[in-house]
Amino acid sequence: MIAIGCFSVVMLSLTAIIYSARWFNIDKIRGFAQIIFLFVSLGMMGISVVSAGGITARAAAGSISLASSGVVRFLPSAWFATFFSGKTDLATNLERAAAGFLTMLAVAIALRLDIGRRYPDLIERLLSPDERPAKAPQTLRLMELIRGIPLLGKIAVPEQTRAVGAMVITLTGREVVSRLSSLAPMVLLIAFFAIGIFSGDQTVSPVLIGFYGYMNLIMGCDLVKQNPQSEASWVFYCAPIEGNNLIKGMRLVVGLRYFLLPALLVTITMFVKHEPLLAGLLSLGYLVMAHGIVALSLILKPAMPLSLEQQPSQTMLGFALTLGISLVSAFGYALIVIAADKLGVYGIMLGAAGIGCLFLIGYGLVRVAAGRIAKLEFTR
Repeated sequence: MIAIGCFSVVMLSLTAIIYSARWFNIDKIRGFAQIIFLFVSLGMMGISVVSAGGITARAAAGSISLASSGVVRFLPSAWFATFFSGKTDLATNLERAAAGFLTMLAVAIALRLDIGRRYPDLIERLLSPDERPAKAPQTLRLMELIRGIPLLGKIAVPEQTRAVGAMVITLTGREVVSRLSSLAPMVLLIAFFAIGIFSGDQTVSPVLIGFYGYMNLIMGCDLVKQNPQSEASWVFYCAPIEGNNLIKGMRLVVGLRYFLLPALLVTITMFVKHEPLLAGLLSLGYLVMAHGIVALSLILKPAMPLSLEQQPSQTMLGFALTLGISLVSAFGYALIVIAADKLGVYGIMLGAAGIGCLFLIGYGLVRVAAGRIAKLEFTR
């Protein structure tokens, strides 16, 4: 029944998408699919969190029955799951009839419609460029707002950095794979933030929030290097732009688009869970770690902006880097919290000294990354 249910759902969903692509604008379908994905992800996590206590209580009593829930029984998956149950009441018989109807409908569609010919056309249309008129992305507006700050704006965002950042933001902002790749870690980040804020835990929640923040950051480092038309990156090889400004532009895009929200949520979590002085130190350490992560990503995988072929998911190197950095960050977080608890002000001073060392290491990594980026001009 699991196999039959999966076949039926996939066949009916695919048919609905194929016909929707014929009747509606493909850009509207893209946007609708992203919204549905977001709400389904949040809904699944919300149901899991809300029902966890009830399921635990029923497990202790020796009985768990998801199908007995009134909401769950409206889902087609429950119809297939309870098809061979012993009940013969009206509701269960209606569920069996609905499961049989969906199966027969899916089989009829598979036999009568030429899905194999229509599916490649759908993929081609989904991967085609966005047809809507281009609008300035919010990230680009934020960058221009920072640049407009008197005296400090143009120092923080020089002209060459602005040019690199504007080009990367404009291209990746309208690319479907880039938007979808960063969506899942962001949804999980928001979910764990909401759970952590209202829980009494002071260790696991900040570490999990930080983990998904690092995941989004490293994924952003990969996405700014990728482009469906990677051959167009020749402009970065011939433009009179220094390696440091290339790195600043990439780091600016990653920070504004992929790391601004995680940094904000981590900072709020720290100030909710700890005293202001310790929370400020831990938030600063998180930002310093992020500064070094971007440089480390460029060292391990040096590339010009938008110069690599697009990949549908995070690479094994990126996942391993995320996991390793998160473990180091969690260890450092625990040390600073324990030192502040046992030594008071002296513990905070030791933590500040450690963060200062991390900043110097990050600065050295940036210099090394700039050198590797500069050498790419001669290896193209």
